[in-house]
Amino acid sequence: MDPYAEDPIQKEAADETRLLPVEKPVFQKELNSAEEGSTDPEQRREKRPLPRVLQTLFSFRPRFEDRGQKRAAGNILRFFAAVLVLTLVARGTAGATIAVVETVKPQSGEILQNVLAEGRVSAAGQTAIIAPEGLTIEEVFVQGGQQVKAGDPLLRFRLSELEELLARQQAALGELRAQLQNLRQSQPVDSSSLTAAQQQLVWAQQDVETIRAQGAQQVAAAQQQLQAAQNAQQNADAALAALPADADPAQRQEAEKTAAEARTAAQTAADALTAAQTEATNSLQEAERAVVTAQQQLVSAQQSDTSARSEAANETNQNQAAAETVRLDIEKGEEKAAELQSLLENEGRLPAPSAGRVETRPAEGTKTSEEPLLHLSNQSQGYLAEALLSEQEAEKLALGARCKVSAEGGNLFYPLTFEGTLTALSAPDEAGRVKASIRLEEGDWKEGDNVRAEFIIEQKNYPLCVPLSALHTDSGGYYLLKTQQEDTVLGMETVLVKVPVTVLAQDTRLAAVESGSLSPSDQIVSLSSKPVAPGDRVKVEVQ
Repeated sequence: MDPYAEDPIQKEAADETRLLPVEKPVFQKELNSAEEGSTDPEQRREKRPLPRVLQTLFSFRPRFEDRGQKRAAGNILRFFAAVLVLTLVARGTAGATIAVVETVKPQSGEILQNVLAEGRVSAAGQTAIIAPEGLTIEEVFVQGGQQVKAGDPLLRFRLSELEELLARQQAALGELRAQLQNLRQSQPVDSSSLTAAQQQLVWAQQDVETIRAQGAQQVAAAQQQLQAAQNAQQNADAALAALPADADPAQRQEAEKTAAEARTAAQTAADALTAAQTEATNSLQEAERAVVTAQQQLVSAQQSDTSARSEAANETNQNQAAAETVRLDIEKGEEKAAELQSLLENEGRLPAPSAGRVETRPAEGTKTSEEPLLHLSNQSQGYLAEALLSEQEAEKLALGARCKVSAEGGNLFYPLTFEGTLTALSAPDEAGRVKASIRLEEGDWKEGDNVRAEFIIEQKNYPLCVPLSALHTDSGGYYLLKTQQEDTVLGMETVLVKVPVTVLAQDTRLAAVESGSLSPSDQIVSLSSKPVAPGDRVKVEVQ
């Protein structure tokens, strides 16, 4: 019977006491005493039923007498066991799904800047044969690869077309010669307006002098007449004043009449002088205005004459340039006419200009164009390799640059590689491609061989180099991924860290990089079993 059944409070306290762990059970003390008394290790191991850690944990296990408490404790143990199992499963699953990477350490390396080009071999001494445009090829006398001598007939053109083309060419030459003659004749500048303006100014200036002299004469004459009238008036007035008081009335009347007439004559002379002075002034001002007008007209005529002479000089210069162009066209036209005439005299047969091998041949019945009809090669002058480059690659090269030319054949230990020299770079075509001509100075070549040319632009050592496969890029620029150990809920794991870098140089293998957070001891991801990004957990493959 439970002694605490009557008192619930005492029973609860007793239950709590029973739940407290026992510090050291009796059997543990006996076991320890036995171990301390024994000197044989094997005997001590035989007497130890459990490892000491487990025994210690077991000794502190709680003593449960209530079934509910035992069930709760069991559930707790089962929960932690499930968490442990799930953790182990999660680690196993994560280990199976994360990327496997290979790493390298940044190290010093040599970056090789080069330009590679694929090409074909052709004879250096090659002649392109071009015929007048618009002729029909009626017969071809040679085959591809055939050796010919200078003067051997290559093909034959239709005679009727040759005659017609020659007639048109001669007519065109006649027009060009007439045009050249017109261009060489300079057109004189019309200076009649300038001459007329100059003469008009001279006449206006002469009129001024004439009118000034005439006005002076008229004013002087009027002044003389006024002086005479004034003298006559004075004499008449004096005569009238000299009459005695008892003079005959008729005599006095006559004297007064004479004095009045003298005064009238003096006034009239004064008015005439004023009119003469006014007319002389007006006439002189009008003549001077005519001089100013004539001077303005002369300035305008001089400007027009200067402009006309400048235009004539420009036209003369343009005509001279056009005449030179026409003269060159005439020379080309005469060469073409002479070529047509020679073909007619040779019954339409086109001869080989030099000895060589026929590389290409046209088909019978085709029309000639601006493109070459065929090519003759002369192997005695050596060989060329012709390769196509991009415009950007061609800008890195200069004429005379040395290169290595590799031929087909050979092997890893005995490559067929020879020296070459860049002799020509063509203008870019519509696709931006540039043809490079490389002089082959040695080697047993034949036309049509495929070759590969390598131009070394720069060789330089850098302290930090990584494989190109380790280089990544995003909107912020280039970066590397280095591995770093981090303590996570699943334990120590390898995590990728982003390292921004500046790419100093690169070739087909390596990239030289620079970064303040990169050292030669860092492990950089070079290969990965799947795409990776900064922050990813990875597994490093041990090499």
